[in-house]
Amino acid sequence: MSDSSLSQTSPVDIGERLRLARETANITQKQAADAISVARTTLVAIEQGQRRLRIDELQQLAKLYRVSVNAILRREAVHVDLIPRFRKLVDAKDHAAAAATELLANLARAEVELENLLGVKRARNYPPERPILSGDVQMQAEQDALELRQRLGLGFAPIADIVTLLEMELGIRVYVRRFDGSVSGVFAYDDTLGACMLLNANHPRERRNQTGGHEVGHFVSVRHEPEILHADEPGNSRKSVTPMHSADRSRRLPVRSGRSFTR
Repeated sequence: MSDSSLSQTSPVDIGERLRLARETANITQKQAADAISVARTTLVAIEQGQRRLRIDELQQLAKLYRVSVNAILRREAVHVDLIPRFRKLVDAKDHAAAAATELLANLARAEVELENLLGVKRARNYPPERPILSGDVQMQAEQDALELRQRLGLGFAPIADIVTLLEMELGIRVYVRRFDGSVSGVFAYDDTLGACMLLNANHPRERRNQTGGHEVGHFVSVRHEPEILHADEPGNSRKSVTPMHSADRSRRLPVRSGRSFTR
């Protein structure tokens, strides 16, 4: 990668891309500054686009962040990463959850890059958010499920293929892949990527439909909050009302549209 490629890219864009790469790699500003032998304030200026980066500094930072220089400079590259959003949710010993969130982030980023290369823009038909209100939460869930079914023209029949429905009718990015069975699903939302959902292909279709319904409820209620659904969570069962985390993660609430939506 030549100096000309670096000079042709806005310092603000490069700085923002480097900040995202640093946060994804879980590197502090001090560690990054030490790697290129500058003060932390200089590193801050670089990330804010106030100080132009030299090619040797870019190469050193890219190596530290475990990304390629080309990925930083490529116009079509998607410089959004979902991984940092899950850090507060993933226990250091929960390797399965960490791997699942990384898989979702990589799949979503790769798909959007391909769309950018092809000039394709995914249509979004998202329903409005329905915040959790005080009162009978179960009744709210039923009402929200009914509203969503009416919006999609589903009637009251069970949903056999929730993946196709979510992708084609709502424009949610849904990926079905094999990963550790202790995790059923992962959900995240970003303004650039949109709503993204990962379902476990190691689980039977009926179980995946249930997980998808749970994540739909999360999407309707608190879509800006990421979520990791473990297989052993009490609500991840057809015999119970599907739970979800609210913004206050100490509370357990019925999913807003989960079982009522899929059944």
